[in-house]
Amino acid sequence: MIHSHYHRTALVATVVTCLGMTGLAVAQSQPATPAQSQPTTPAQTQTSGSNPPSQMSTMAPSKSDTAVSAFQKLDEAKAGYVTKEQAAKLSGFDFTQADKNKDGKLDRDEFNAAWGVYSGKPQG
Repeated sequence: MIHSHYHRTALVATVVTCLGMTGLAVAQSQPATPAQSQPTTPAQTQTSGSNPPSQMSTMAPSKSDTAVSAFQKLDEAKAGYVTKEQAAKLSGFDFTQADKNKDGKLDRDEFNAAWGVYSGKPQG
């Protein structure tokens, strides 16, 4: 009698362990849900459309964009200005010339004027 009780207990323990390991394997194989993913930084926040944040942070405006659209793409943090580092995504964009008040950032007016020169589409 003691012998069969021991075997039954060992069998139950084995089954429970196998089920636990199976559950762990299933949980690890499923994609992360938004609650499990890493928090989003302000620079990664989505600004328009259905592009995921990872694409937005690397998306540089093209010369066919409007000044407003280009500004929004570069000002990912919605700070209200574009920095020299952000403008560096634009090959050939003259940040130094565009920064009329020499404060190290372009407000909307400075950016709009510079975008007209850069894109070949005068703003106004």
